[in-house]
Amino acid sequence: MVDTADTIQMPEQPLWTVSQLNQTTRLLLEHELGQIWIEGELSNLSRPHSGHLYFSLKDDQAQIRCALFRTHGTLLNFTPENGQHVHLRAKVSLYEVRGDYQLIVTDMSLAGDGLLQHAFEQLRQTLSAQGLFASEYKQPLPSLPRQIGVITSATGAAIQDILTTLQRRFPAIPVVVYPCEVQGKQAAPHIVRAIECANRHNQCDVLLLARGGGSLEDLWGFNQESVARAIFASHLPIVSGVGHEVDVTIADWVADLRAATPTAAAEAVVPDQQQWHDHFTGCLQQLHRAMTHWLNHHQHTLHQYRQRLRHPHDYLLRSNQQLDFIEQQLIAHWRTQRYHCTERLNQLHHQLQQQHPQQKLQRTRQQIDWLQQQLRQHIRQCLTTYQQRWQQASQQLHTLSPLATLARGYAIAFDRHQHPIKQASDVNLGDRINLRLSDAEIDATVEQVKQLD
Repeated sequence: MVDTADTIQMPEQPLWTVSQLNQTTRLLLEHELGQIWIEGELSNLSRPHSGHLYFSLKDDQAQIRCALFRTHGTLLNFTPENGQHVHLRAKVSLYEVRGDYQLIVTDMSLAGDGLLQHAFEQLRQTLSAQGLFASEYKQPLPSLPRQIGVITSATGAAIQDILTTLQRRFPAIPVVVYPCEVQGKQAAPHIVRAIECANRHNQCDVLLLARGGGSLEDLWGFNQESVARAIFASHLPIVSGVGHEVDVTIADWVADLRAATPTAAAEAVVPDQQQWHDHFTGCLQQLHRAMTHWLNHHQHTLHQYRQRLRHPHDYLLRSNQQLDFIEQQLIAHWRTQRYHCTERLNQLHHQLQQQHPQQKLQRTRQQIDWLQQQLRQHIRQCLTTYQQRWQQASQQLHTLSPLATLARGYAIAFDRHQHPIKQASDVNLGDRINLRLSDAEIDATVEQVKQLD
């Protein structure tokens, strides 16, 4: 048997571990490439609870794993979704644990139509919050406009479709065209100037804002904030017919009415001439029937009035009779009232004689004299009663007064603070005391205290 230890020779270069190789590769990638900008499509999005975002960035031929950590993810102004075309700023690195080549993303922004769609959604939400889409601000369309204004390109297919539709439905209504650019950077200011011009001239009852279909970028002039605010500020009602049925722009949301196509917008602002003709014919027939009925009714009423009409002489005779009857009633009523008034006057004269002021004054004076006499008598009685009560109270007060006690030979002792001395413990030997008699005060010194059994 051959000994393998004798045949295998160790390499002259040092051996690498997998960890060393991955670490060195990571440092080499990060040092050599640093920060790069890269473009691609998002796929395989993963959002774990950590808040980090993991996904693949791909093109038609290759893909690479990417990681966007939470600290940078919170700074995004949109929500990443699979299929979005984006621009990334990232650092090329290597995940050493699995040896996966990856990008550490620090910034991400939408590219192409995705960026436009994001700007569209942001503006739509802003204007909606400000009330520009609210139904209460939508103006009603005139049922039959006197003149129609069309704001669109003078050379596009939309103006031909609109004019053809208006001519077919109601050719009697005149049309004013306000030509403007409807695609490119100058589209928005051109549209705004056309709306303002139509409102300033005030020649039309309604405006059509229209153009044919196209991509989101082609229709971008109708997604500008300036156009939305010009539509909202217009005192003329505006009907939008932008693009095809699936195309929806900011102008459609703000307009007073949104039509799916320019042709539908033209149909919305004018009625069908044949329908109006039929309607007028029906109204004429109804008016004829109503007038015939009205005439028949009033002819019948007039015939009845003629039958009831009498000669004026008859009304004059009847009026004279009524006047004579009223005159007799008036004279009888006057006589009755005169009799009652005379009787009442006699009664008042009799009462006045019985209640002469001199007699009434004499009775009042007698009553006053009697009341004065009663008042004097009552006052004397009250004085006598109060004098007796005062004498009794004075006698009781004198009886209870300490002065009466002193007059019988007693004395009251006070200490140096003029407090009455009630018991032997209130004084000490040598204290100065004051003895109050009925007619004098005596100052004394305590020399001896004897307790009474």
